[in-house]
Amino acid sequence: MKRAERAARKVLQRLEEAGFQAYFVGGCVRDQLMKRPVSDYDVATNARPEEVQALFSHTIPTGIQHGTVTVWLEETSVEVTTFRVESRYKDSRRPEHVHFVDSLYLDLARRDFTINAIAQDLNGRYYDPFHGMDDLASNMLRTVGEPFERFQEDALRLLRAVRFAAQLGMRIEKETYEAICTHAGLLSRIAVERIRTEWDKILLSNAAYGIQLLLKTGLFPYVFFDIEVPSPQILSSLSLIEKLPKKLTIRYAALCDRMGIREQEADRWLRKLRHGKKFVRDILSVLRALPTGDQSICDLLNWEDTTWRNHLYHVGKEAAEHAAQILSVYEPNDQATMVYNLYRAKISQQPIWTMCDLKIDGHRLLNEFPDLERKGWLIGEILKHLVGEVLRHPHKNDPYALLCEARDFLEKNRGSQE
Repeated sequence: MKRAERAARKVLQRLEEAGFQAYFVGGCVRDQLMKRPVSDYDVATNARPEEVQALFSHTIPTGIQHGTVTVWLEETSVEVTTFRVESRYKDSRRPEHVHFVDSLYLDLARRDFTINAIAQDLNGRYYDPFHGMDDLASNMLRTVGEPFERFQEDALRLLRAVRFAAQLGMRIEKETYEAICTHAGLLSRIAVERIRTEWDKILLSNAAYGIQLLLKTGLFPYVFFDIEVPSPQILSSLSLIEKLPKKLTIRYAALCDRMGIREQEADRWLRKLRHGKKFVRDILSVLRALPTGDQSICDLLNWEDTTWRNHLYHVGKEAAEHAAQILSVYEPNDQATMVYNLYRAKISQQPIWTMCDLKIDGHRLLNEFPDLERKGWLIGEILKHLVGEVLRHPHKNDPYALLCEARDFLEKNRGSQE
């Protein structure tokens, strides 16, 4: 038994020993039934938040106004939430009122989808008033109760439906699907950050299926904004993305490459999704590292070695490796294989990736040329020059050869140093 499960079971046991009802609920029950890995355990109870806090020595009032207390036990956290009902939602996002109740049924009835409205007690018995287990068995995603009501309560559920379908390989039940199509516009009320979180999870699962559902339901513009709708041919090629590592940088770059989203457009889209600057830079570096649709195999074969070395140096090792991973999953035809093999060969032959890979550094230059101490700026200029020399002539990445080159550089630029 893993630590997280052991801690969660102890939380349930202590609540029951104190006379309260307590159950595992939500994703942990669903994933266990699907034989998927369970990472987090959520507990629902009729104990009020202050009663939960009194039972456990280490708690955090995570969302205490909504009944949620995080219990810290055995170096792991377990979220414990009081049974509740919610009434009147503001802007399809937040409930105006939360009322604590003693009924497990009422607590499960407020949840989004039947597969997330299953509870399990400490003895392994399931409580499934909305037949979520039947829906799991038939791979069907269905809302709890009337679909439009669920989506009005929190419009993010429109996108969560697509996410669960893509993650779990499920079909969306007819009435639920029709409600998503009819009320897709509700998603415009949701903060971009919340939309991005769900979309990122879609991208890390079955992106091709997820994007198909976004297109069919009318949710596509709320995730992709003004990005052009992909053709059926491009859409079918997106299945390749699922073969890539579950790393957002790689998958975003592969998606942009497959959909023909070039650097500037990708930059605008990622910023609209409110991704961080470094994350955006990393994705754009991978995009720059990839051969674009305008570059034929002949273009790449005709690149001189120096051009390749400069290209790889400026995109960086990590971006180049990610680009190679993307190329490795593309359709196995002669051209794709040739591009991948060429790219891998050039990566393996790259002499340096950063200035730090030079066989000398600024300290060594100062030891050899003490006058540089008064001209600190010149050290950077020398190192930049040495990088260029090594990219042109890899054999020069040798301490003696680099010092000779630095001496020549200083001699040639003596006048400009005054």
